[in-house]
Amino acid sequence: MSDEREQAIRKIDEVEAGLARSPIGKAFLDGSLSLIPALGPAISSALATRAANLAERNTTALIDELRAGGDRLGADKLDTAFLESDEFTSLLIRTLELNARTSRAEKAQLFAKVFLGFLRAPGRELRFKEGFLRLIDELEPEHIAVLRVIYREFAPENRSENAAGRARVELVDKELGLPEGRVLAYGVQMMRFGLVQDDSIGRSGYTPGRWVVTFYGCEFCRHLGEANP
Repeated sequence: MSDEREQAIRKIDEVEAGLARSPIGKAFLDGSLSLIPALGPAISSALATRAANLAERNTTALIDELRAGGDRLGADKLDTAFLESDEFTSLLIRTLELNARTSRAEKAQLFAKVFLGFLRAPGRELRFKEGFLRLIDELEPEHIAVLRVIYREFAPENRSENAAGRARVELVDKELGLPEGRVLAYGVQMMRFGLVQDDSIGRSGYTPGRWVVTFYGCEFCRHLGEANP
């Protein structure tokens, strides 16, 4: 393994160990639940155990994904200066924190994809890195799956010359096996994050669910794709 890869893995291990030793989270939890006299201690005991197990399981899965992805990254594509920067450390801490609390096992792979994409160009130059992490945190894997279908249909580099440039809700729900109403709901939710827009708004004979991906949504989808070594 190259020195750059070993350096990245050591950094991950150091931050992970530091977070595990931190008493701040448990102290805050115990202090808050102590305000519930009868039920607080029971909740605190159960939640502390389950939360620790969840965080440990999620962190192990994320570290495994990062190790596997790091092994596939070419050493010549890693920026040693970035690995030693405060930004790298901050992003790593944020990734570990967000991943530790999720109840969806699939998110470890998504967090790893986004984080690994920051380690090489063009992801290293992104100005909104933490925004991508928040998207993985706040959206479900199903949102990401719907977004990828819309991006595939809309993105200029992906669509055919005669394509309309809009991903119809009927296309998405059939491909993913999701109810049409749920696909519409996912689209509306992603509009709030600035990832897609409904291209039918303002047109005569408005029919909801003619989605196009915004510039920000395209950046996010490209980042997920380019994070695959």
